[in-house]
Amino acid sequence: MAERDEGDFTGKPQHPLIVNAQPPQDVPARVSIKRLWKVTSKAANDSGP
Repeated sequence: MAERDEGDFTGKPQHPLIVNAQPPQDVPARVSIKRLWKVTSKAANDSGP
């Protein structure tokens, strides 16, 4: 039996740190992965070898 098989899958957290956790109020805007790749690769190319 694997450790994951011993879990509680009722959907109710039991750990004290997350029992009263709330989702974030301000969700950041989504970022296009294609745009992120362009910006990242350009920055890498501009920084040189």
